Amino acid sequence: MSNLLFDNISGIFQASQTVLDILNELPVEKEGKLQTPSDLLDFSDVTVDDEGNAVVDHEIVVNQQMRLFGEKVYGLSQSVTDLFTKDEDRTQKQLVNDLSKTVSSVIVEDLKGEYNLKTRETEQIKKQITATFENEIRKNDIERKISEAHIREELQQQVKAVVDKEQKDKIQEDFDKRLEENNLIHKEKLEQTLKKEVEKMPEKFIEQVEIKRVEQLKQSAQDEIRDHLRGFARTIPSFIMAYGNKSLTLDNFDTFVPEHVFFEVTGITIDQFRYLRDGGQDFAGHLFDRATFNESIQEFLRKKEELADYFKDQKEDIFDYIPPQKTNQIFTPKRVVKRMVDGLEKENPGIFDDPYKTFIDLYMKSGLYIAELVKRLYNSEGLKGVFPNSEERLKHILENQVYGFAPSEIIYNISTNFIFGNLSNDISRKNFVLEDTIPASKEGKIQELVDKYFG
Repeated sequence: MSNLLFDNISGIFQASQTVLDILNELPVEKEGKLQTPSDLLDFSDVTVDDEGNAVVDHEIVVNQQMRLFGEKVYGLSQSVTDLFTKDEDRTQKQLVNDLSKTVSSVIVEDLKGEYNLKTRETEQIKKQITATFENEIRKNDIERKISEAHIREELQQQVKAVVDKEQKDKIQEDFDKRLEENNLIHKEKLEQTLKKEVEKMPEKFIEQVEIKRVEQLKQSAQDEIRDHLRGFARTIPSFIMAYGNKSLTLDNFDTFVPEHVFFEVTGITIDQFRYLRDGGQDFAGHLFDRATFNESIQEFLRKKEELADYFKDQKEDIFDYIPPQKTNQIFTPKRVVKRMVDGLEKENPGIFDDPYKTFIDLYMKSGLYIAELVKRLYNSEGLKGVFPNSEERLKHILENQVYGFAPSEIIYNISTNFIFGNLSNDISRKNFVLEDTIPASKEGKIQELVDKYFG
């Protein structure tokens, strides 16, 4: 079933335990198959904000920083000072490389060891560290050049105002000092800025890695939630086949299906379904996308109507669109049903030409077997000779020649809806009853059960 049916999954992380208890009751679907969940849903490690984004408690980040780095933070700050006090002429690029190498050797390596980071992840952090240094150094250099431009402009104005050479030389001397001071001021400012940035890096990257960790937990949790919701969603076609009509929607879905049947098939009550759909205390609900849900219902009903005439030779049938549920609701494929009926005719030549021969399905699952029998009888030359009128022939077959037991209410409705489809309401359904034949079979009393209903 498509994940497009579901909405507001992240809202579950802010919900009460009630939601998880309900989800834990639902069957699980993975890779198109029902599976038994190995563990109960537990999202205690996942926290999200009002927008559904993963968040990490600041206290966790601070504690991790102290545990991983502690005094190393100040050591990193000192390493910046050491690089600035070295009497070396460095280009901006060389300074960035030296700073990045020094800081990354501590921060990246410690994070890698603690969080088992992959090479791609460590490279991303290194790039962020380098980018931080590049940006701050570039900004500082721009500010320095702007200040220098103002000083040069002031010099030009002062030089224009005097003609005496000594005065001009004095102005130039002052200018050189101011340029030197300007360079020193911006160098000191850059050092302080970079030290602050370096001191923030451990916390910044711990928070970043922690959020990514929680985001991965969240994604995994959402996948688990969808597995459970798909387990529920795969029951929907069965309900539509058994009880649905064109007025069925998400909003009235709970009024179409009897409570005991709903619980038997899904594992949750109708009230619990309403809670997932509508919400309640501590939970906003809306786990199902209304538009997608409603369109899926109508699409199934269109397909059901398209395939309703089982007298036509069609490659598919409506049960190709109904996922199997529990063991007693796994539908026998159409090709297998045809082989069964072919085998019956091979062992009993002319069996479908006899208007008095009777057939029974002791454990109906879909009605496909009965429908195939009806089709063979209806098209047989023997019955055409006795009942040339097609409507009379069909009525005779369904009221006198075919019988069936259905083990549950939903299977009874699915089977009879398929068998009778768009046929006339004048045809009786008395030959099809709701009764699980397994107990009678175990006790060797099948014939007694058949006689009870049809004897």
